[in-house]
Amino acid sequence: MDDLKNNATDIRASLYKGITGAIPIAGPIISEIISSIIPNQRIDRISVFLGQLNERVSQNEQETLKINKYFIDLLEDGIIQASRALSDRRNKYIAIFLSKSKNITEENYTAKKKLFHILEELTDRDIDVLLGIKENGYWKTSMEHTSPSISIGTYNSMSEDEKYENDLQSSLLDSNITTLERHNLISPIHEKEDHDYGSDNNHIDDETGMPIITDYTHTVLGKTLLNSIFE
Repeated sequence: MDDLKNNATDIRASLYKGITGAIPIAGPIISEIISSIIPNQRIDRISVFLGQLNERVSQNEQETLKINKYFIDLLEDGIIQASRALSDRRNKYIAIFLSKSKNITEENYTAKKKLFHILEELTDRDIDVLLGIKENGYWKTSMEHTSPSISIGTYNSMSEDEKYENDLQSSLLDSNITTLERHNLISPIHEKEDHDYGSDNNHIDDETGMPIITDYTHTVLGKTLLNSIFE
């Protein structure tokens, strides 16, 4: 057991040197964060993220950013997010966001901080759906991200666990849309009332009692987020 602990300590110390050497600006911050809250197995994710960031920050820029307290604050958040990243592209999103925050000031700090927090709340699939709505529209995107339907007979023959998994997959797009709408990254387009066609309430959904949603479009905030994580 002692040998295992010693090996883990040696590995962590080596990683400290490798990571802090990769991007000097982050050295002291990374050491403090890693030693206090990040498990060993997540350090490699941080290393990948820092490599991505280092490719986008010049040596001269690093010297300037060392004394920018607003950038340092975002960098600390980025390290935590990178430690939880489940994909290489998530690390790339974080690195691009920070590289586009090199000129952060007191005036735009709050906006960038909140936008970075929104990114943390989104899954990669949420981002895919947002990008799809922006580039291809809602309906095409929904068809691409909707699970194939199954017959009632097939559903009824499933075990309870299979039904649960099927229901989970079937509701996934709704979950993506709800998340994006909650963060004001997309906005619904409602059916307009048509006084020339039947009831005055023909534009109201019978189940929700709200105007029928006919489409979704990305918002300015949604566009800004995408611009922050794509080059």
